[in-house]
Amino acid sequence: MDEPAKSPPNAPILEARHISKRFGSTLALQEVSLQVYPGETLAIIGENGAGKSTLMKIISGLLEPDSGELLIQGKACWLRSVTAAQKLGIALIPQERSLCDNLSVAENMFLGRELKIALVVRRIREMETQCAYWLSQIGLAETLSPQTLVSQLSQGYQQMVEIARALSQQAKILIMDEPTSSLSQRETDRLHALIRDLNQQGTAILYISHRMRDVQEIARRVVALRDGRLAGELTGSNIEVERMAALMSGQNRHAASAVSLPSTEPSSVCLSMKNLRLKDRVTGSLQLTVNRGEIVALAGLVGAGRSRLARALFGLEPVEEGSIQLMGKTVLLRSPQSAIRAGIALVPEDRQSQGLFLGMSIQENLAMSQWASLSRSGWVLWSKVRAMAQNTIDQFRIKAQNGAQPVEALSGGNQQKVVLAKWLRWEPRLLILDEPTRGVDVGSKQEIYQRAREAASRGMGVLMISSEMQELLSVPDRVIVMNQGRITGELARESLSEAAIMRLMEA
Repeated sequence: MDEPAKSPPNAPILEARHISKRFGSTLALQEVSLQVYPGETLAIIGENGAGKSTLMKIISGLLEPDSGELLIQGKACWLRSVTAAQKLGIALIPQERSLCDNLSVAENMFLGRELKIALVVRRIREMETQCAYWLSQIGLAETLSPQTLVSQLSQGYQQMVEIARALSQQAKILIMDEPTSSLSQRETDRLHALIRDLNQQGTAILYISHRMRDVQEIARRVVALRDGRLAGELTGSNIEVERMAALMSGQNRHAASAVSLPSTEPSSVCLSMKNLRLKDRVTGSLQLTVNRGEIVALAGLVGAGRSRLARALFGLEPVEEGSIQLMGKTVLLRSPQSAIRAGIALVPEDRQSQGLFLGMSIQENLAMSQWASLSRSGWVLWSKVRAMAQNTIDQFRIKAQNGAQPVEALSGGNQQKVVLAKWLRWEPRLLILDEPTRGVDVGSKQEIYQRAREAASRGMGVLMISSEMQELLSVPDRVIVMNQGRITGELARESLSEAAIMRLMEA
């Protein structure tokens, strides 16, 4: 494919004209048009299922539109593959991780475009040197090694590797789909500074996010999608949280990322953890309690050990020493099966690889936690499964055709609702939520917060991991802060403030 001709500086670098895309009976995009200019950050907002990710996949060559056209620097282009898009200077940082766990950071960064000698031998050292350079561009040269296997990295660090990989392609149009969903505030600030630098160099950024404060800080223009159609545009001082929420939902409603919910008086201890040390992972001796009827949040920077602790409580990380009690009884959590038998449920940070069976239907995923009640004498009662699934879809307001629809066809937020619903229908004793609103729109966030509070009101203990400051300030009854594998402090609701949390994160 030929390189597009250069266009005047005031002309759009990318233009989408009347893009439409249908999946079966679902119209994902209808006549969507937009322009992106060199050196600007254009934010694309919308509720889950609005069509944002579908549009970005079309622009990056992952999908072909049913109708419409794309123009790069004024020239019509038919992007039949990701490679074709990359040759034209388009790179996508996807919402869901696309790294290979069994490869190193450097190998992932150059996957598919390995540096070779005589087209045979990969120049590993040169790739590692270039990888180190791009890691330095995002402030991670001293934190991450190019030789490190991706499987050893947290979700936050994997996200930063995705960003570095896109930067290494030296794209002129960079698509970021929920780039800060796994990042702490410090990493988010670093990314935003990097985006400003890229804009100064002429790089155009398409920025998709449900974090309205991030959009307000970084975007020069905002385009909203609703039900696959353009719903409006905001510029400059008009980029306000309330205006964005109104465009997304079609209603004038306050769009705070979290609401303060009344706490439930705890009645007894649900989880008690004493002198816990995780093998080769968390270095501190950890102690915490979660009461019945209480939401406790774990805060900390990326790599603080929060997700590893959650995985240990679900039997996925080995415990070296210490004790765990659930409802006053000591439990040995050596596998997820033993955790489930004890009454523990985990909504994981990475819903696609750890929370769902993407090749199965919605109803099969929902039934995973309750096959015993949906079968008789070894036979699955599919009429009960279908009825349960439809009831859950209605109750949790999951946007789906029916329970037989593949779960992989749902938007990220609706997939998250499926994972949450699967466990809540089972009524666990302890519900662990690891970044439960990552990549979830404003309205769905409110639903998830309400579900968590309702679960607590029924006597569950809820342990929530979050990197969103507003979420930490308004949802939990208590916040426990971790840093480098240690618990550095605890804050009751009346003592919560951003400054207090940040001090403990740095302790």
